[in-house]
Amino acid sequence: MFKTLMIHPDNTQLMDKAVKLVQTNQWTNFGNRATKVGSIPGSFLTAVTGLPMKIYFSPYSAMAIIFIFHFISYFLLRRIGFLIHEGFPVLLLGLFFWLNPWRIEQSELYNPAYLFLFSTVHLYTALKMKQKNFWLTFFHVVMIGLCFQTHFSFIILAIISLGLFLTKQIKISWRGFAAGTALIFLSLVPYLIDRFSNVGVEQNIDFTKSDAFIGRNFVLVYPVIKSMIYFFRMGSIYFGRHIFSEIQFDWILNETIRLIVSNIFHVLKWILAAGSLIFSFQVIGGFFKKYPWREKIQFKQSLEENFEHRFLNYFAVMFVAVFIAASLSPVEFNHWHFILCFPAISLFMIFAVQKYNLKASWIYTVAVLFIIWNIFAALGSRSHSFKNDYAKDFYEYYHIQK
Repeated sequence: MFKTLMIHPDNTQLMDKAVKLVQTNQWTNFGNRATKVGSIPGSFLTAVTGLPMKIYFSPYSAMAIIFIFHFISYFLLRRIGFLIHEGFPVLLLGLFFWLNPWRIEQSELYNPAYLFLFSTVHLYTALKMKQKNFWLTFFHVVMIGLCFQTHFSFIILAIISLGLFLTKQIKISWRGFAAGTALIFLSLVPYLIDRFSNVGVEQNIDFTKSDAFIGRNFVLVYPVIKSMIYFFRMGSIYFGRHIFSEIQFDWILNETIRLIVSNIFHVLKWILAAGSLIFSFQVIGGFFKKYPWREKIQFKQSLEENFEHRFLNYFAVMFVAVFIAASLSPVEFNHWHFILCFPAISLFMIFAVQKYNLKASWIYTVAVLFIIWNIFAALGSRSHSFKNDYAKDFYEYYHIQK
């Protein structure tokens, strides 16, 4: 996926900052441009792309950080799984998270690709915050702050934390909260200096000259419905369109074989997508139907010792957070806005499927299916082609002799 990626503006926004840092030692104190709402504050994206490339000047150095973020997320989810249930099925984690095209499609140089780590650390610390603990609170706050410097979907994590706090499902160390907040604020000081001195920072949106406004999606209704459907889609194989409806088979030179493979794939994908989406609606919808909503919003102490209860509370609050965030958003949400939800949804689906005592042969069959699907997406889709060599294209794009 890294090698066959096509260079596009989401990539170059990151690479511009990295190349500038490598060639001139100048930091860029703001992130990518978000749709209709100006630039993302902070230097985090410059650091995670530019510093690795100062060590070894290649786009794959920056991509390695994305891989590491995903890798740590996998092992942290594994640890969370065993906290929830001692018989946690690791094979299913490999299937529902690591090999899942929902994750694989994010293996590219753009800001949402970094989000997996923030959401898994947020989930882990939330589950452990049964008592006041400096470091748990500190990292919980820092993850939200760094996510804020990466993508504006951070609001989902912030609302989850607020919901867990109000319903007394987490305890906060105010010293840890103050330390984490102070650290994030200090990291934003260079941005604030540039912002108020108008030095190379795109200004935030002027709502008087745009159709975007806070609460726009709630007024229009459809964007909120679309957002809630994505919550269920991430528990299915109805993937984002650029690795679902836009997979191409130009790499198959024989036209007859290409038509056969293409037709089989595109028919089979809809059958599998429909079946898995129905299953996702059944298990997730069934959980929400039985969940004791009234009891949980009575603001009573609910710090269960059982990590399974705590995880299910987190999952329910996350669903509410998605609704609130989608309603408040001035822009329509798409699948990449919900990457923060994917790790928790993966765990939920794993425990739902575990009850069926599936044979290992079934798991391996789906794993092979996912591997083939991922290869197809890498060889030919909206942002990928077997003809691409990202490193070579990168050097040519920036006129760099290598």
